[in-house]
Amino acid sequence: KAGLLSTARPNANNGQYLFPFTYGYVESRMKYPAVPGFFTAFWMLPTDPTYDYKYEIDIVEILGGFPETIFMHYHYNNWSTTFRVRDPPGGINNNGACPVKDYSKDWVRFGMDWQPNHVAWYIDGVKCGEYTGADIAAVPMQIILHMMIDNSWERDWDSVLSNQSLVNQLEVDYIRVYQQQS
Repeated sequence: KAGLLSTARPNANNGQYLFPFTYGYVESRMKYPAVPGFFTAFWMLPTDPTYDYKYEIDIVEILGGFPETIFMHYHYNNWSTTFRVRDPPGGINNNGACPVKDYSKDWVRFGMDWQPNHVAWYIDGVKCGEYTGADIAAVPMQIILHMMIDNSWERDWDSVLSNQSLVNQLEVDYIRVYQQQS
């Protein structure tokens, strides 16, 4: 079960995307539920009608049972390599240069700056980490914001829904994209 907002094409047959863009600063102000079994994700995929995605930028992914850990990733090299804003790359309670705290208690701004030479992640205006390596996506992307229930990642981490009738919501104040004029 999931709720999803996307700038992908409204009709899979016509190949038109609502808002494809290349490069810019993407930000959303949101309040997410800290409930085991609820998964929040704010991410981007290429606008590729063949669904052959060579890149993915995870602005944030949050397991409801671990609301203090914000997962931020860049998948590239035909999706075979992943950069993680965590050092070391595993586990919980690691947000790169950003504080580890329960961000679900209040509204929070999650942002990502995607440029030809870097991808950088931000929480409330603080830079958490940055990727400056090779193979930075130079293709139009779409934005996806969703909350799903009981996905396999959460089950693998034993962050499961305790009651199948439990309801909650992801609150979103805005989603914005800023781009420089050429």
